[in-house]
Amino acid sequence: MNKLIDIADVSIGILKNRYESRAFDKKQITYNMVNYGSISEETSIKSTKFISNSEIDQTFFTKENDILIKLFPPISITKIEKGSENLLVSSNVVIVRAKKIDSNLLYFLLKNKIRHFNQLMDGSIVRSLNVKAIKDVVFKENLNDNNLVKKAILNELFTKKIVLENRKIQLVKKQQMFYTLKGDK
Repeated sequence: MNKLIDIADVSIGILKNRYESRAFDKKQITYNMVNYGSISEETSIKSTKFISNSEIDQTFFTKENDILIKLFPPISITKIEKGSENLLVSSNVVIVRAKKIDSNLLYFLLKNKIRHFNQLMDGSIVRSLNVKAIKDVVFKENLNDNNLVKKAILNELFTKKIVLENRKIQLVKKQQMFYTLKGDK
């Protein structure tokens, strides 16, 4: 059995209030930020603009194959793909970086823990997931099992296929709307 903290680096994003630029600040740097609302189940990330009063350490920025976990319901887990790197991560999102395990396998295992994470939430007014609870999550699977790695890769490919099919559907809808509007003129 392996704890997450033994096979990956787990950290929290930045506290926005410490870095948020005010109107009177001389230095203003604009970053693309991942926050609570940026992450969806479909592995797509919608970043928002964040203006900082200073440079921010690179440890708070996403890298390819990072895994992000939302700390507030609904719990969502997504993996950073090529092209989604260098996004600043806010404090309501946890960054997981695989160190002793394939990132596809870790993503697969964490996605299977969503129900468990929902059970670990605490708080009476605002329920949230504790970072320590994430670090201490235990994987009973044999992490050296090649079949498990293959399942994880197949799962990743299947997820990407679904995302691409959903994007295709959205593009077809936009195209139909465009031709409908164009025909009305």
